[in-house]
Amino acid sequence: MNRIICGVDVSKDWLDAHVWPSGAIERFANDATGIAALWLFCRSHGTALAVMEASGGYERLGFMLLWAHGMPCALVNARSVRRFAEAMGYLEKTDRIDAAVIAHYSAVKKIVPTPPPSNSQQRLAALVGRLCQVVGDTTINKQRKSAARDAEACASIEAMLAFLKREQRRLEGEIASMIDDDPLWATAGVGLSFAQGCGWPHRCPPDGRTARDRPHL
Repeated sequence: MNRIICGVDVSKDWLDAHVWPSGAIERFANDATGIAALWLFCRSHGTALAVMEASGGYERLGFMLLWAHGMPCALVNARSVRRFAEAMGYLEKTDRIDAAVIAHYSAVKKIVPTPPPSNSQQRLAALVGRLCQVVGDTTINKQRKSAARDAEACASIEAMLAFLKREQRRLEGEIASMIDDDPLWATAGVGLSFAQGCGWPHRCPPDGRTARDRPHL
């Protein structure tokens, strides 16, 4: 018997849902109220799994709240879904069609639920995100310093750079400590990659895939 899957196309403001194989469709606001309505929609159609693409963070609230309501949820790679759509001859591209493609892809590929992140994983993601911001701010302030001609302005920028350097070291220390304290990461190989362009090295997970290969929360 085929699983009933709800494919969800995610945008900043909307969640477009398509139930496979019945073809039921609906649109919901991408907020707590809309996600609760999406959960009821899934329940009413006997959905076993809700699936959405990793969409630059717009999927996070829906993913977490659906799990909180007890609805198993999975994240899939947008590139893989696009390739599947091309292979299956989906030529048009609308939010509703995208939701249908996600559902069809998930049924064919037998997608399984993506476990929600633990509190420590969410904190690690937040720290890495903040580190990226600090590294970016450092680059911007170095550019400002090279263009500054006023001595007082240069001194102010240097003070900011000193603060950012301290903050970068603090964040790197916290991140390294969290990784070392996590049994999964502590037993991983020592191959190095870089955290999404931040320039900060971290250990690769045991399966050898970097963060770039995985859907993000």
